[in-house]
Amino acid sequence: MPRHSATLLLTSFLLLGCDRDAMYEQKSLTSSIQEVWKDCDESEISFLTAKNGIQTAFENCGANPFTYFTWSPDGIHIYFQLAFEGYVMNAEEKTIRELPKEQRAIDPIHPQSEGLGLFQSCQGAAEPPAEAPAEKSLLPLSNATWLDNGRLILPVGPGTGESGPRLALANLTTNEVEYMALEELREPQDLHATGSEDSILFTALDSSDQRGLYKASFSSKTVEKAFAWHQTPVETFSYTAEPDLVTWGHENTVTVAKGATGEVVHTFENATRGTVHPDGLLIALETQGDPISTFKPKSGGDDSPQAQRRQDAREQKWQEDKPDWVPSELVPPALEIFDAQVDKRYRLTEIHGLDFQWYPGHAEYGSFVMWGLEQTQLNKNVALTALGARILRLRDKDELPKGIKLVPPSTAPKTSP
Repeated sequence: MPRHSATLLLTSFLLLGCDRDAMYEQKSLTSSIQEVWKDCDESEISFLTAKNGIQTAFENCGANPFTYFTWSPDGIHIYFQLAFEGYVMNAEEKTIRELPKEQRAIDPIHPQSEGLGLFQSCQGAAEPPAEAPAEKSLLPLSNATWLDNGRLILPVGPGTGESGPRLALANLTTNEVEYMALEELREPQDLHATGSEDSILFTALDSSDQRGLYKASFSSKTVEKAFAWHQTPVETFSYTAEPDLVTWGHENTVTVAKGATGEVVHTFENATRGTVHPDGLLIALETQGDPISTFKPKSGGDDSPQAQRRQDAREQKWQEDKPDWVPSELVPPALEIFDAQVDKRYRLTEIHGLDFQWYPGHAEYGSFVMWGLEQTQLNKNVALTALGARILRLRDKDELPKGIKLVPPSTAPKTSP
């Protein structure tokens, strides 16, 4: 299937109305109360996502308790983690497979109609046969990365007789899993493929609790420091193989450098994470947005002083009646795009998201965890939209459209890593 048509799969990729609550029968009292207090308006989410050109992967009003997600290189498969279980969905074949939680081979593919895991409680399918418990749990610890369309690597817990985490290479074609210990390293995360056969880059804590950059190779069974020129701590990290650009965040500053030499090409203040597009020109930045009130005003199109007084009275009563654990304001995550060709940094003021990644199925699309839209927090979801195309259209424009504003350039000088 052509890569440019992969984005069309997402329409059929929706998880078909199966409520995530059915997957997790036991919930904490706090989470249950929060779900009762927080309304989810299906029509509101449908309207706002359509208005902002966004497709979503999960139900608009499902529990959607995923913690991580990442797209395969062809843009057809998506890995996502629910609680401590990893899944891969194929949007073409309408199949979902569960990655191993214990020391065993990958579960075989189950069509949605057969009700694997995600669907068994709402479609009435029989439970899969029970398996004997393993001695050690191999639950995924953080996000995975794809080596190719049939293999992905994810960090998992220690094996029998071991104390440290490992990397697991899952082959979806052969249903086999290969493991490699990380020795003294702890809390591996930020996994990224290097473009080679079986090696990845990642971050981990060393014995001094400093998070650094590392490279692991399954063929040589080695784990070593990545990039000899890089010595400083990192908090976030991403790598784009084709232009060989390394991006890391530390102390609210994102730095982009050439992998081969360490030459710094961009430095961005007031940002926590960055992701470089394969073309090397667009860079997605993550930061904090402007605070928004948790009070939802009722808009009737009346801007008169009397209407404003009624609105103020409703907000005051809401502030008095709300539970203590509901904050008065929220600080949403913000997404920004830097265009190196015109040396401009744009903030998306109507789209609030985090954990951004450029969608491999289409050069102009990006995907992220959607926090909300238009200063309104919405139910969590995975979003897909043509962010790159929006920014490219601004190169010859003097005026910016609604929902995009220019971020003033930083005066901070470039620094060496």
